[in-house]
Amino acid sequence: MTTLSELARAAGLMTPELTIRIPNFQLPLVSGVRSESVPPPQSLFCDSTFGAAADLSLLYFTLPGCENCRPAAQLLGKLPQRSFGQAVPQPAKICIRLVVSDWQTSAEISQEWDAGQFEGFEGVIWDSDGALSERLSVVAQPAFFMLDKEGRLVAYQNGPVEFDSLGFSAFWKSLVTELGTTEFRSSGQSLGARFNLELESLSSRPVNFLNQGLLPALWLVVSIALCYYLVRFFLRLRKNFTGSKNSS
Repeated sequence: MTTLSELARAAGLMTPELTIRIPNFQLPLVSGVRSESVPPPQSLFCDSTFGAAADLSLLYFTLPGCENCRPAAQLLGKLPQRSFGQAVPQPAKICIRLVVSDWQTSAEISQEWDAGQFEGFEGVIWDSDGALSERLSVVAQPAFFMLDKEGRLVAYQNGPVEFDSLGFSAFWKSLVTELGTTEFRSSGQSLGARFNLELESLSSRPVNFLNQGLLPALWLVVSIALCYYLVRFFLRLRKNFTGSKNSS
């Protein structure tokens, strides 16, 4: 059975090897702000929306003028609506945040927000002192990070993510289904802890040709050796044919 962590990797996401926990930062919500005054802070994990930290928080870092950011952001905002036709006992509470790190340039993104270009997001958050970007080691724009309700990093990507790809759809379907099951909710296990156990199990699997990629390498070596001996055979055949022709 393919695990969630394996599906995440197949979707082009990175999975952390170490436990990384992000506090429920109180950050300014800049959505719709048209002045230079800093609005009151809001909890990062959408506590004001759900009454508690969301089951899953999706953070999307962007900048004005980032052409690769907008189409993906629109797809990301539609993720909670993708139920894949399967009903779950208790749908997961999903918080999607747009994060900017520059107050001076956030006005442009706020205007895009007001124009309805970020449907499905719970507002634009200003990472005022860069604490969030530093804790997550954001090194590219766009950047995507997935956190569980305890703030543990589950999966991420410093760069574009194809949210409409078949790989991501398979991962998202399995993820939201798992989060909504009675077994998972009653277990008390966080999603980040689940991923850590899966990764430990994956790394402890017996070494074999298939999971280490050695079988393709072996075929490559065999192919090179076969080509080498075929070339030698034809060169020797040509030499013999030329020698017999000269002697005649």
